[in-house]
Amino acid sequence: MVLAGALVLATTTGDGTDPYLAVTVSGGLVLATGSGFPAGEPAVLTARSDEGSASVWVTAAGDGGLDAAFRPPAGFTGDVAVSATADAGRAEDTVAVPPGPPAPPSSAPAGPAAVPMTGPPAADTVPPTVSGLPESQVPADIAADCSVDVTEALNDWLASVPDGSQVDLGREGCYRVDGSLRLDGRRDLVIAGNSSTLRAGVTAPAGTNRAQWYLEYGSNITLRDMTLVGVAPAAEFDADHEWDHNIFIRGTRTVTVENVHGRRAQGDFIAIAQGADNTTIPSDITIRNVSAETIGRMGISCVACDGVSVSGSVFNDIAYHVFDLELQGDDWPGRDVTYTGNTVGSHGWAFFSVGAPTPTRRNDLSGITITGNTVTMPGSDVENCQPSISFRANTVPADTVTITDNRLLSHSDGVLVRRASDVTVRGNTATLAEPGCGDPVGFRTSDVDDPDVGGNDVTGYRTAQEVE
Repeated sequence: MVLAGALVLATTTGDGTDPYLAVTVSGGLVLATGSGFPAGEPAVLTARSDEGSASVWVTAAGDGGLDAAFRPPAGFTGDVAVSATADAGRAEDTVAVPPGPPAPPSSAPAGPAAVPMTGPPAADTVPPTVSGLPESQVPADIAADCSVDVTEALNDWLASVPDGSQVDLGREGCYRVDGSLRLDGRRDLVIAGNSSTLRAGVTAPAGTNRAQWYLEYGSNITLRDMTLVGVAPAAEFDADHEWDHNIFIRGTRTVTVENVHGRRAQGDFIAIAQGADNTTIPSDITIRNVSAETIGRMGISCVACDGVSVSGSVFNDIAYHVFDLELQGDDWPGRDVTYTGNTVGSHGWAFFSVGAPTPTRRNDLSGITITGNTVTMPGSDVENCQPSISFRANTVPADTVTITDNRLLSHSDGVLVRRASDVTVRGNTATLAEPGCGDPVGFRTSDVDDPDVGGNDVTGYRTAQEVE
């Protein structure tokens, strides 16, 4: 069977007439094996635990069999439920992942990797933070069981900690944060989560700009080793709460977000924007080894940024774009944005979008690098018909765009770049997921001077490349 646009896994022998699914654990992987699915037809396999998920689009083999492998976070123990959904029906099964180191696999799918699941690694796999800065421990009288709202208490404590400090939350604590934890104008802080959870307990009033972590100005801030949980019941856009994020970075310079796992934000997992003065641009933002699921708007968004790197991260169940570079003001840049080695599952629109709702002036949109990413699900909103990598709504001339070595899956074009110069599109694999929409081609360029397009592999599109 072919795992569209991503991996090639072993073929299952299907001998039933009704869809059937069996799930086992081997070598730390959750292996799903199905039979009785229509040959050559697509199915969606989804794995879910209490803290994470993954999704993958597969095509049943000629014998009706299909299979996939999922990789839970390091040290995960607990139940994983896997479902396979196709036009012919639905099958599901659940398996318990035991504690202890993974056993040697008794059998493993062919192919280079399994689909990673979102969610935090087990606490005992996360080394303590050693920053070399003076440490401040969270006060013991602040409730760490999510029983009461501790937003004010945590903010008072944070305000008392001097710049140039490491801030330690309680190991595996749970802090109910119904408002925002504010870092306003702070410098040289390391926030060590120690595998804690910050959880919103109430829905914010309509139109409220809320985030579990709200950074305003300041510089050199690190957030690491924590889980952030909002209140979104599903990955569905809610216009009244689109500014309810897990993390909001506003005009802050030199920010690192690592091993942070976001769920159920009604807005974005991470939103990056200019300062309240509309002139201070956030810069040098590093996001690595994070995950996000059940997000009501964007996975990561930038309306003004100068240097953003996203690497080694996993996204699933994102309502709109997974990464949205959307310049919204005159003179605001979208410069030196790199998206490398990430895995993208279920999402509504594009995996990576560059565009703006209205024309702006004097913007520096340049240095965009998208490389080595794997998309395991096409954008689900066929009516919106977004390419996997999309410059469709771009109104600002872009310069130096590099798109290489990605595995893409889409109902529309694999890649659409428009209004750009110095464009390289090489070494990508793109697969059309039926039903197609919008006369899809593998790689489309529009109003692009002399693009360097070649060495790409396409399946299912009308043509590999089209120049407009």
